[in-house]
Formats: sequence, C-alpha cells, structure tokens
Amino acid sequence: MLQTLTANRDALDLLFKFLTLALGVLGFCWTLASGLNSLRTHLKAKREEQIARCIASLAEENPVRRLSAVNGLTANCRQVFPELLLLCAAEKDPMIKALLADALTENCRANLTTVIAQSAFAARLYAAVPAPKGLDAARLSRIRRFYERDNAVPGTQYLQTGGEGYDEAALREQITLSGHLMSNAFSARKRRALAGHILLNINGYQSAWRRKSLSCLIFQHNNLRHARISDITFSGYDSEDNNFYDAALDTCAFSDGTEAYNIYRKARMKGCAFRDGEFTRCNFSESAQEKGVYERLKMHEVHFRGAKLRLTAMIDVTVKLGDFRGAAVEKGTFLKTSFYQTDMSAMRFTRCVLHEARFGGSELSTTTFTGCTFKDVSFAGADLRKCNFEGCKLEAVTFAGAKNTDKTFFKGCTDHAGNPFAPEKAGLSAA
Repeated sequence: MLQTLTANRDALDLLFKFLTLALGVLGFCWTLASGLNSLRTHLKAKREEQIARCIASLAEENPVRRLSAVNGLTANCRQVFPELLLLCAAEKDPMIKALLADALTENCRANLTTVIAQSAFAARLYAAVPAPKGLDAARLSRIRRFYERDNAVPGTQYLQTGGEGYDEAALREQITLSGHLMSNAFSARKRRALAGHILLNINGYQSAWRRKSLSCLIFQHNNLRHARISDITFSGYDSEDNNFYDAALDTCAFSDGTEAYNIYRKARMKGCAFRDGEFTRCNFSESAQEKGVYERLKMHEVHFRGAKLRLTAMIDVTVKLGDFRGAAVEKGTFLKTSFYQTDMSAMRFTRCVLHEARFGGSELSTTTFTGCTFKDVSFAGADLRKCNFEGCKLEAVTFAGAKNTDKTFFKGCTDHAGNPFAPEKAGLSAA
C-alpha cells in the first residue's frame, strides 16, 4: 500500500514538473512572438518613415539627395508600387525616370491588378479630353462610350474621379508607362480579359504575348518586331502604326477594328482571322500565312507583295489599289471578293476556288492560275497580258472589257460541262 502511494506521488510530481515546463515554454513562445511582432511593427514604422523621407527628398532639387531617394524607393518597390507608378509618370529627369521604370518592370507581375487599374483610370480620363492633341478624338469615342456604360473594370475604386484639371502630356506618360508594364505580364499563361485601355509606344521586341483577350482598345505606335504572339483576341479596336515585322502570330483573332499603317512584313501567321474591319495602307509583304481568314473587310492600299498564302480564305472582302505582286496562293478560297485597280502581276494561284470574285481594272499580267475553279468571276477591265490559265475549270466567267486578252493563254482548261474551254466561244481571241 505504501509503495503504491509513493508511486502515485512520484507520478504527480512528474506531471506537475511537466506542466510547469510546458507553461514555461508557452510563456517563452508568447514572449518571443510578442517581441517579434513588436520588432516587425517597429521595422514597418521605420520603413514607412524612410519611404516618407525618400519621397520628400525626391521633391527637392539637390540631384544627390534625389538619387539617394530613388535608391531607397526602388528598394521598397513592392510596398510603394502604386505611388512609384505615379511618381515615375510625373518625373522629368530621364535618368531617375529610367531607374524608377526598371524597378516597376521587375515588380509589375506581382502588382498587375494595380497596373491594370491605373491604366484604365488614365484611359478614362484621357477619353474625357474635349480636344486631345495626341490621339484622334474619333478614336477616343470608342473608349468614352465604353466607360459611359459603366462596365466592370478591375480597380473601379480608382475611376470615381472626373476628367478635369490634369496635364495631357503627363497623362500620356502615365498611359505609356502602364501599357509597358502590362505588356511585360502578357507572357503569363493565365487567360485574362482586358477592356477599355490605351496601349501606346510599347517596346515588345522579341516579347511573348499569349492567352489575352483585349477589347475596346486603342493600340498605336507599338514595337512587336520578332515577337511571339499566340491565342490573342482583339475586338472593338483601333490599331495604327504598329510593327509586327517577322513576328510569329498563332491562332489570333481580330474583329470589329480599324487598322492603318501597320507592318506585318515577313510575319509568320497561322490560324489567324481578321473579321469586320477596315485596313488602310497595311503591309503584309513577304509574310507566310496558313489557314488564315479575311472576312467582311474593306482594304485600301494594302500590300501583300511576295506573300505566301496557304489554305487562306477571303470572304466578302473589297480590295482597292492593293499590291499583290509576286504573291503565291495555294488552296485558297475567294468568295464574294473584289480586287479593284490592284496590281496582281506575277501572282501564282494553285488549286484555288474563286466564286463571285471581281478583278475590275486590276493588273494580272504574267499571273498564273493552276488547277483553279472559277464560278461567276469577272475580269472586266483587268489587264490579262501573258496571264496563264492551266488546268482550270471556268464556269460563268466574264472577260468583257478585259485588256490584252489576245495575249492570254489557256491550257487544259474546261467549261462547266467538262468540255475543253474554247476562248473563241467566250469572245476571246486565241493566243
């Protein structure tokens, strides 16, 4: 009995010591956590005080103090990203502006929501300018209508201010900077929809853009030479003076837009579609296109010189004063498409389908059609000097008013009934 009581007392003593130790450890941990929290609060306050001093120093005229302030601000870019974005747009010194822009670029992905909100805010303000100097007021009307509908835009808390009392040049700087920062995050695989933005002067040389949907957009003076662009959608956009030289465009869609003076020269395009828009003086020369679609478009003075088009369709397209010299089209489809006063000399059409196509007043000298199918096609007013039709099927084709038809060559062609095509019966002189 005595031994049992002694054992119980020892067990109680051991339990008491264990509880005392546990309470001591808990007390130590609490003290340590409180100390760390106090240290964190102190460091945060100290950092905020340092940032405030840096901002104050940045407003001074002393260049040494300003550069020191920039160093302090860039070191804390994550904490003051929105403020730094505004400071960079307003900064006049090119060296300091470049340092701030570099810091913002390094941290833009983690702060993409802020960048998008600032860009939308600046676009909304710029659209409220009665007579802007930098952009066409007619183009800005698209942005203005978008915000008048009060659509949901990321960061709408930034959009509550009005559009008066600001410097237009500084606002353009803000738009340019925000667009540059947004473009640096376009390489992310995450799909994102952006609307109501103005993208200007972006240097996207050799950049990668993918899985983005851009609507109600003004897109001007951007450099995307040698860029890789995939699964990008443009809708309701105005695009001017953008450079896509030697860019790779894969499965991109462009709709309800206007394009002027854009360069797609030597671009490699696969599965791209252009619908419901107008093109003025755009250059697609020497581009390589596959499985492309051009539908319901008006094209004026566009250049496809030396382009290679394979499995490409043009549907309900009107081309005026274009330049297609030396272009090669393989297995293409031309439906309700008209070429007026367009230079198409030395072109090569191979196994193409042309239905309700018009070549009014176009230059087709030394052009070759091989294995093509024609139905309800008019060459009225076209110059057919040394134009070659080889192994083609011609049904309801009109040559009335065409020039130099006596120097047009037909070889192995058939009519709608499968009989050999007789130029004499079509009112042509045999070459």
